[in-house]
Amino acid sequence: MAFTPATGQYQGGNVQSGERFLYLTADTAATVAAAGYFALAARALDVGQIVEVVSDSGGTPILKSYVITAVTKPDLSNGVAGAVTIALQTVT
Repeated sequence: MAFTPATGQYQGGNVQSGERFLYLTADTAATVAAAGYFALAARALDVGQIVEVVSDSGGTPILKSYVITAVTKPDLSNGVAGAVTIALQTVT
């Protein structure tokens, strides 16, 4: 499947205060982590935001937290597609 904006929601203040984007999907964790998955959300996301994803919601759900490390805002007038890079966060 692909990213579906309607299944996500924002929580919290702003980017500087650790705004979070919560997302639920039937896609596997590997699909979510693949390059380009959040490209359709590039307009709304910013570097430093936290993305919490519950993936594989139709099977055995798993929660993973990511931080957005790079965003290219789309500019269709110049043929620039949106792009979002995420990094998995782990507790040590």
